[in-house]
Amino acid sequence: MKDKFDLITSEFTHVRLLGDRKGIEEKTTTWDKVIVDRQSDLSELVGLLKRIQERRIMILAFANNHYALCRRRHNAAFRIMPN
Repeated sequence: MKDKFDLITSEFTHVRLLGDRKGIEEKTTTWDKVIVDRQSDLSELVGLLKRIQERRIMILAFANNHYALCRRRHNAAFRIMPN
């Protein structure tokens, strides 16, 4: 179905990266390092977002700390992601 229709119907789109809060909190009680490696997921997402950006569509992306646990690392991953 997604191949037949344009899933973006506005001048902007938003992405929310949500993690498993309960699962993360079972693994750690500190919030200073990455617990779940999402590098491959982020690489795939960046490829998709680049195609959207080429269409001049504004992208609003948000990640909670439970996605991979460390906001600084999320931000750095998007800045250095290839392609």
